[in-house]
Amino acid sequence: MTPSPKAAAVKRSEPADAGAAAESSKKPRVDLIPKKSNQGAFEVFDGDAQLGGPLDPFMSVTQLQLALDTASLMANVWATVLAGTDDTFRTRGPAVIGSAEKGWTAPWNIPLAMLSLASPGKYMASVNFFWLDLHGVAGHHTCLCWRGILNAMQFFFAEPCDCPHLLATTEDTGPLQAAFRLPGSLVPRGNAEVICGLGVALARAIKRGTLSEWLPYLLKIPCTVHHSIGTSTNIMLKVRGSQEIALKNENCKLTALQESLEFHELEIELVKQGVRNTQSAMAEHLGKTSPWCDVNTSWSSARVLGGLRLIYTNLVMNTDAFRLLSEIQVLWGNECLVGGVWNLVELCPHGISAAEIVFTLQSLKIMFKRNVISDPRKVSKLNLKGRSDRGDIGLVELCRVRYALNVWADVQYGKSVRPEIFEKLVDPDRFDLHSPCEKELQLDRCHSVDSIATLKKLDISCVEKTFIDFKCELHGSMFRVARMVPL
Repeated sequence: MTPSPKAAAVKRSEPADAGAAAESSKKPRVDLIPKKSNQGAFEVFDGDAQLGGPLDPFMSVTQLQLALDTASLMANVWATVLAGTDDTFRTRGPAVIGSAEKGWTAPWNIPLAMLSLASPGKYMASVNFFWLDLHGVAGHHTCLCWRGILNAMQFFFAEPCDCPHLLATTEDTGPLQAAFRLPGSLVPRGNAEVICGLGVALARAIKRGTLSEWLPYLLKIPCTVHHSIGTSTNIMLKVRGSQEIALKNENCKLTALQESLEFHELEIELVKQGVRNTQSAMAEHLGKTSPWCDVNTSWSSARVLGGLRLIYTNLVMNTDAFRLLSEIQVLWGNECLVGGVWNLVELCPHGISAAEIVFTLQSLKIMFKRNVISDPRKVSKLNLKGRSDRGDIGLVELCRVRYALNVWADVQYGKSVRPEIFEKLVDPDRFDLHSPCEKELQLDRCHSVDSIATLKKLDISCVEKTFIDFKCELHGSMFRVARMVPL
């Protein structure tokens, strides 16, 4: 049976033990240390100046795959943190935040919590950091980016300090009535990068022997806990948490990829509630129904919802395109392509095929890596779309032309070229792997011994030489034409 779009999207971000992760979201977690984890992943990115090491375009394929596996990286972070703290501290009651003069937040109070969670359904208090379901954070937040976690760590937790306000839910208030001392009882909603960033800061402190400086702050986490009543509420809280933290750090807001995944899940839930499955009906419902009307005003636009649907269909369900966008995000950050809805919409114009989208993203990645586009964050909707009124061609159209030329060369000469030559030049990704650029040679980061340069030294035919030269020019050099929107 073909998996549903929702299942396919969720599958990318679930930890290895998906069943255990799902079960953990339903009841408090006591044993948070994962039994199985990728122990090599965390060490690869364990640098001193920046925990995570150099996230640059010239890392090896293996390192990039590790950087994309956020769930495994965070599993090792939490294993380090939990091993470095004792059970007594993880079950300790929280402390007061602030002072009477400057305002303060009281520590968790069981009677007040039970009363507030019953009505109006939420309760704000100071909580112990370890009361959060830390192990499930990466699984609850799709598209969680390792670079975003490192950025959050550097922005919020460069030194021991208070944590920003968090949102969380609890589905079962039963255990809370006896004694709220079970680690992992609260499920974080939104602000995943902030929570994980604090985890990375703690792991670094443990390795440096300075964890004691952080402990007082871990007992003063400001958190509003909601009694979870369904998927719609959880998504609303995730969006609201993202909006709150974006006021302090714009890079922590939901990316367009994340928004498309959240809206798709919400769309399924709203249809079950009887809302018509059209952009206009969804937009009208979200614009008039509390609490959504106070949370995300952009989702009350049918045009925006249409864009999110287009992104989900063409860039999320297309697994190769999703992988490439994830690579671009981890290498160049949220500001590069994935941050804006309309940038991603321009990547999938009417009539474009899935293969053309993948080829376009591969070409853009090479342009960013090889400094053809010096600042990837400045690539705008106009750069991608072009200006028909001025006759300026856009990057997407240029890449589609190059895709057509690539297919033509494969059909025309593919049968006359040896497989070992053909495979190294089949697309921009393969070309990039087997043809190191000047920067990689300077850094001594050539990841392929069997490079394209060695092929030219072999006894090759005239057709094979022409094929190699054409593909190298196509994938590596021919990026500009006479009329392009200025970058």
